[in-house]
This record gives sequence, C-alpha cells and structure tokens, in this order.
Amino acid sequence: MMMRALLARGLVLALLWWALTEGRADGWGIGLVSVGLAVAASLHLLPPSASRFSWLGLFGFIGFFLHQSLRGGAQVAAQALRPGMDL
Repeated sequence: MMMRALLARGLVLALLWWALTEGRADGWGIGLVSVGLAVAASLHLLPPSASRFSWLGLFGFIGFFLHQSLRGGAQVAAQALRPGMDL
C-alpha cells in the first residue's frame, strides 16, 4: 500500500514538475529534490491508509465555489459598469 502510494504520488508530482518547467531537461536537478520532498510531505500529511475523501464534501465545495465565483463576477461587472470608474 505504501509503495503504491509512493509511486502514484511521485508520478503525479513529477508530471506536474515536467509541465511547470515546460519539459526542459535542465530543471530536473532541482526537480528531483523538489518532487522527493513533496512526496515525503504528502505521505506524512496524508498517509495512504487515511482516506478522507467525501462525495458530500466535494459537492458542497463545488456549490460553494460556483456561488462565490458568480458573486465575484457580478461584483466585478457592477464595478466595471459604474459610471466614472477608472479601471
């Protein structure tokens, strides 16, 4: 279980590093150290046996995110349409 989590998290974080560096090979020196430290931190903070995923929590967060996004968009639109507003 631990080895599977180590490999899965390492692969995901290595792919993230690759995407952030736009595939450049000269960034892997610090990248391997960064990925290794990030994997160690993720295993310490969320061990593989502790499943904290909740569908109810996910749907609640999606609702909260959409509500706040619409609210923020409406606020920005109102400020942009206000007369005499210097943007």
